[in-house]
Amino acid sequence: MTARLRTVRTYLGLGSNLGDRLSNLSCSVELLNAHADISVVRSSRVYETVAVGPPQPDYLNAVVEAETRRSPRALLDACLA
Repeated sequence: MTARLRTVRTYLGLGSNLGDRLSNLSCSVELLNAHADISVVRSSRVYETVAVGPPQPDYLNAVVEAETRRSPRALLDACLA
């Protein structure tokens, strides 16, 4: 018997502090949405935050609301790919 995966809502935190930070965030959303089983519902505004720790550029951050049928591990794998 195969288990049916239900669609779940998830929230993903995105951040970038290197290169073209805004483009990095935009590309991340596009890459997530390119997966057949991940659907980006909406994105938050982009916020700039001061980096903590050793000297480094400030971050741009956002949150993405998405729906998926992937398991948590499979979703993580997609985010890291």
